[in-house]
Amino acid sequence: YRLYQVWARYKINGVSDEANARRQIEKIAEQRPKSADAWFFLGQLARDDGRLDDAEKLFEKAADLKPHDVDIKRELQLLYRRKEKSAAETKKGGGLFGKKK
Repeated sequence: YRLYQVWARYKINGVSDEANARRQIEKIAEQRPKSADAWFFLGQLARDDGRLDDAEKLFEKAADLKPHDVDIKRELQLLYRRKEKSAAETKKGGGLFGKKK
């Protein structure tokens, strides 16, 4: 119950409540390490913060705990695609039409 209350408050208040939400969800995840939703929410916070490697690990932990969850699978697939696209752009040289900036 507390986890969803913290997440709802973060979604309403936005970035201004991010640090507080992260702290509280981390505490909940420590108390309930088998809570896939806690790890999923932490993954979303990491993703939104641009920490894609951390987000991937957190989403994978959530997927291990709840392997049939469609939302977790979707986030992992989007993250994998984003990372592949980023790697391809880096390999090509980035910029418009693969031209260097």
